[in-house]
Amino acid sequence: NLTVVSPIEGGPSWRLGVQPGDVIAQIDGESTVPMSSYDAMQKLRGEDKTKVVLKIAREGLDKPFDLNVVREEIPLLSVPYTFMLDNDTGYVYIRNFAENTPEELENALEKLTSQGMKDLVLDLRLNPGGPLVQCCQIADLFLPKGSLIVSMRGRNPVYDREFRAMRDGQYEKLPLVVLIDQGSASASEIVSGAIMDHDRGLVIGEDSWG
Repeated sequence: NLTVVSPIEGGPSWRLGVQPGDVIAQIDGESTVPMSSYDAMQKLRGEDKTKVVLKIAREGLDKPFDLNVVREEIPLLSVPYTFMLDNDTGYVYIRNFAENTPEELENALEKLTSQGMKDLVLDLRLNPGGPLVQCCQIADLFLPKGSLIVSMRGRNPVYDREFRAMRDGQYEKLPLVVLIDQGSASASEIVSGAIMDHDRGLVIGEDSWG
């Protein structure tokens, strides 16, 4: 099944109420059962202002329903929100993980530090993840050098790998709360899992996607 991990906040599907766990059963009347995820992506994408009809199956509903989605350009910033919640607490939302996310996050943290941040809420809700390298760089911001971030194990030990924090002198002692939900997947789970494994901060919310 073609299942939604999390719709992009502010995008057309999000505004129409698409939820994590929704199954896209049809795209413009064509069943998605035989489609690869790549083929489905190609059918979902299109020119700005054009329309695509999705048939959505949702747990708890007796039958699927149609959504008429008007395509639009999706914003590329992966750190769209950063501000102070009060005089001491900073807040950063990471929408997804991409090539520029570590730089965007460091800029956000520098900005908040200049505003007097003494502790941080890092929001990874509805974050479907992204590249492994960038998520390790983000975890590294908060973990002491040498801390294990994630390990990979396979049937062939040749491919086993460990990814550890490489740098110190960043935000290793900044009090930290991480927010997750059922839409937090992949790289979001790696970052929040590493924070939890090292008792580096408090992870709050719902069980993540995985």
